[in-house]
Amino acid sequence: ATASAAAAADGGAGAPSASHFDRHGDAAPPGGDGSERTTAYMGALAEMRGHGAEERARRQRAREELVRDLEAQVAAKEERRARERAEAEARRSEEYEEWRRYQQSEGNFVPPRAAAGAAASPVVPAQAPPPLPEAQHTGTRTG
Repeated sequence: ATASAAAAADGGAGAPSASHFDRHGDAAPPGGDGSERTTAYMGALAEMRGHGAEERARRQRAREELVRDLEAQVAAKEERRARERAEAEARRSEEYEEWRRYQQSEGNFVPPRAAAGAAASPVVPAQAPPPLPEAQHTGTRTG
């Protein structure tokens, strides 16, 4: 408390100095009948301001910790979802292969499952069909 009282007496921490009351003719702080009490009062004000700064810093640290915790939770959730998707895809591939083997054992031809990212249909037309001539009817009536 003596360090903050000395800082307050010198005008530190944004508090008016003890001599402020003398220069401006203001009444002394409550119970202030001498410079010792004024210095103690100013020291108490500076200390309260210091506690406010400490509280703000504590809240900032708590906010930063909360953000880190939430980011960790989101990352864990994304990892879990990616793992579940991969497991589900592996299960589907396994089930398809089992079904395909059964179909082949029954004499049915079933093409192998397309690789991820490959076209779903193995047959791709070489080119689009030619456009219809203008005079050709499509068999529908208009009007």
